[in-house]
Amino acid sequence: MPRHKIPPVQPPSLACVVLSLRNQAGVVDAVGSLLAQEEPVEVVVVDSGGGGAAATLAAAGLAVPAVERREVLLPGAARNAGIAATTAPFVA
Repeated sequence: MPRHKIPPVQPPSLACVVLSLRNQAGVVDAVGSLLAQEEPVEVVVVDSGGGGAAATLAAAGLAVPAVERREVLLPGAARNAGIAATTAPFVA
């Protein structure tokens, strides 16, 4: 009986950082849309200003990492926090 090797699962080569301020409405839809794309993508959410986006995402069944900061981050700082939490070689 021939044995077939199962190729190892490759992690996505593209990450997308989603910015959220105080758990903005629409973060679940934004993340869901990214995960529904044909190409696999590593998604990281950065939620600043408090709000609990991680809990909102988990309640929606979306298992993505979320960086939560109490202080409000400007967009550049929020993007940098998200980039630091990714492992993919390319970030959108």
